[in-house]
Amino acid sequence: MSARRQEGSDVKKTLMPAATAVLAVITLLATAAVLYFGWSWWGNAQAGSARDGALDAGRDIVTKIMTISPSTIDDDLASVEKVSTGDFSDQWKKGEDRVKQSVLNSGAHRTSEILNVAYVKGDASKATVILAVDTTTKFTTKIGDQAKTGDKKQDRKATAAAKKADKDKDGYPDPVKNHFRIKATLASVDGNWRIAKMVMH
Repeated sequence: MSARRQEGSDVKKTLMPAATAVLAVITLLATAAVLYFGWSWWGNAQAGSARDGALDAGRDIVTKIMTISPSTIDDDLASVEKVSTGDFSDQWKKGEDRVKQSVLNSGAHRTSEILNVAYVKGDASKATVILAVDTTTKFTTKIGDQAKTGDKKQDRKATAAAKKADKDKDGYPDPVKNHFRIKATLASVDGNWRIAKMVMH
């Protein structure tokens, strides 16, 4: 074997292990990148799913809370109980009888429209959303026919005020339109979103 051939063979023997090592490093780096970006994509997908779920739940739950009618009052109250937890659940249950009496007394039919809902923060177990809501309340009990409080002076003042506000003079309180900005805190219970706290502005 000539000196030149021997030299070339020695160079190959020297370079091949180094090339193999470099290839191994490149392969490891590529695998790590795939795993990292794959995990990142999966995490983002999970976060996106939780966010979308919270937005949908917030819209549905607040609609239940803000919509009520004398003909469906028991179902309306029960439907909110099913989607509430924590402090909100406790407060709702305490106030149910008062809400029911007020709705039946006034004949109030309230409908609601969710104008917008935005995700503020959260994860798979809790979330905060903000909603813009319009409500319209119509009354089917004539002015003066509502249940009395027992205080004649207060009842007369309330009736007089209602008559004064009756602009179309049909004998019923005029419809009332309101706009609310609602901050709702949701909690995941057994895989389902429930409302834990609500602040209205």
